[in-house]
Amino acid sequence: MVHLTNKEDRITYLVDLFQSIDVREKGIEYVYDLLLEKQSIEDIKEFVDTTGISLKRVYKVIQLLEKLGLIQVYNRPMIVNVKDPISSWEAIISEKIKEVRTEADKKIEDCEISFQEFTEAYQLIPDDLNVPPVEFISINPKDYNPEFYKTDVIGEISHLKIAKGDKISTPFNRAMFDLLSNPDRVKNYGYEDIQSFCTEWNDALPSNPIKVLITEEYLNEILLLFKDAHSRNLISQLEELFHFKSLEIRITKNVLTNFILKQPRELLQYSTSPNNELLGLFASKQKEICDIFNVKFDEEFVQAMNLEEYYIRNISKPLDPLTQFIITVL
Repeated sequence: MVHLTNKEDRITYLVDLFQSIDVREKGIEYVYDLLLEKQSIEDIKEFVDTTGISLKRVYKVIQLLEKLGLIQVYNRPMIVNVKDPISSWEAIISEKIKEVRTEADKKIEDCEISFQEFTEAYQLIPDDLNVPPVEFISINPKDYNPEFYKTDVIGEISHLKIAKGDKISTPFNRAMFDLLSNPDRVKNYGYEDIQSFCTEWNDALPSNPIKVLITEEYLNEILLLFKDAHSRNLISQLEELFHFKSLEIRITKNVLTNFILKQPRELLQYSTSPNNELLGLFASKQKEICDIFNVKFDEEFVQAMNLEEYYIRNISKPLDPLTQFIITVL
């Protein structure tokens, strides 16, 4: 028998769960709650006596639960067994997500086609439009991997400009921070896995020229990871994995927001939760906006100090490849 919270809360959770898959059958939450508690019921009247729902409705609910794949029903005499809730609901939710995504893709396609037909009908040129559409790229943490970063975030570019003022939390960041903050966990990850992890992310970086502009405050947060002797030892082991064809990093004392400028013309701005978890990116190709951010970036970049010079002057050591990699990708 499963261990449950109080009944009022349970029913509320079940109502929300069934509504999330667009099932609003009266009484279904009470029948399913009883089945989850008992696991198996051999007398159909027990549903009526316990829930107060009519026999006719109980039969209707049971048919629906069986159709959803949440229960098994055996006749003569009728026995109702609850199926494993985790695997059953995972299958239902998975199908629902596919359905929602299919509907969303269809609506997106309809929007794009309608917009295209509109611009053609009025003979509008995209550069002449006052408010071009801004696309929101939703990022599921499970999907945030090197391939996603390379294909969906970076894509095809001639060169790349990256500005960073805040440390944004992503699955990659957390894994790398965990590793550098706790080098003894190498044995948990496995050294070969760490090498593969770093190599895949390094390969996700474009071979085109990259300019990175960071704040001094952001750099100081990153450098905290490298103070421990064990961390420095791990860094020295990983350094040979990183190679950059054309990377220039500069540091500024001024305040910066986080954004990415992909040339010839696209701006990506981060969408985060209150605790700085990455939720997605706002992508804009509006010429005026891209020009504003380009000018801002170039003005700051020209006045900023080269990071290698900053290292020699303030840290008295050469800039290592792993630090360059972490600053660029994190």
